[in-house]
Amino acid sequence: MCVHALAAEQQPPDVNPAPEAEIKPAVVANLPKFVEWPAAAFQSPSSAFQVGVLGDDSVAGSIVLALNGKRIGDRAVSVSRVPKIEDVANYHLLYVSASEERRLEAIIKLIEGRPVLTVAGFNRFAQRGGMVGLIVQDGKVRFEINERAARANGLRLSANLLRLAAAVVAS
Repeated sequence: MCVHALAAEQQPPDVNPAPEAEIKPAVVANLPKFVEWPAAAFQSPSSAFQVGVLGDDSVAGSIVLALNGKRIGDRAVSVSRVPKIEDVANYHLLYVSASEERRLEAIIKLIEGRPVLTVAGFNRFAQRGGMVGLIVQDGKVRFEINERAARANGLRLSANLLRLAAAVVAS
């Protein structure tokens, strides 16, 4: 099954499929609805939901635009570019641009054991320790999930999200 269900809120029905650069940000914007973070991940019940974008690609810029000023549940969303790799553990959701693929191992190490949902759109992201890899199959955006990596970082993924995945992989 494809991720168009996750992106559905972002576009009206009966519209031609949006380009990948529009669908991926919509998916990223809706992912938090299917993930449970531990209470300790937030300083207080009213703390903002922090989204970090590491690197630069067309999707990264669109994510900033799609999420900035939005709300996730009762929390305001704060989206920012990650200034340096050492800061990746300061976010609840981290989008890793393809420009950062060569540093993936270091990124995964820096968030180890921290409640940070990692998302990227490059090949084999979930197999290499990332949590949600956005992929294109047959012209459609789909995703792969590494549930083990999410669980190891204290995140609980909903059964609905797992059912929507093109693949659930183990790193």
